[in-house]
Amino acid sequence: MRKTMYVVVMMTFISVVLSGCQSYATKLEQQTEPIAKTYQQSVGNDNIILDGEISLVTILNLQDNNKIVFNEDNNLGSVNNIIVHAEKQPGIVDMVSPEYRVNVTFTDGKESTFNLWLGEKGMKSTLMKTEESHTIYTVSEEMTDQLSYLIEM
Repeated sequence: MRKTMYVVVMMTFISVVLSGCQSYATKLEQQTEPIAKTYQQSVGNDNIILDGEISLVTILNLQDNNKIVFNEDNNLGSVNNIIVHAEKQPGIVDMVSPEYRVNVTFTDGKESTFNLWLGEKGMKSTLMKTEESHTIYTVSEEMTDQLSYLIEM
């Protein structure tokens, strides 16, 4: 009889402890989920704002030091379109070394420099302003295809 009573008390104790742990985990999930959603909503999808009209774009392949220069209006327009449509991603990032360095020169002589991780055709690419090394911008699959075509020309 004592053994049975001991088993019942132990089972009840274990059930109470496990129920308490489960409700704590559920409460913790409920608290953290709205915070994450609020953060993402407040960040939004900001696009890159360029400082003026582009006069020259240089793309340097950092693996083989091959340099591609764009100074024709149609290519400059394409590169401008790709950059300004890149969408800011929330959070802080730590990236591997970039494949390309993109230097944009404006008509007033100012420059902006970006690191580029070029995705394969049909995949997204990533841009990062060199002065903002903890923020990335994603380039859509369609824009990646355009960028790949320009680099391969």
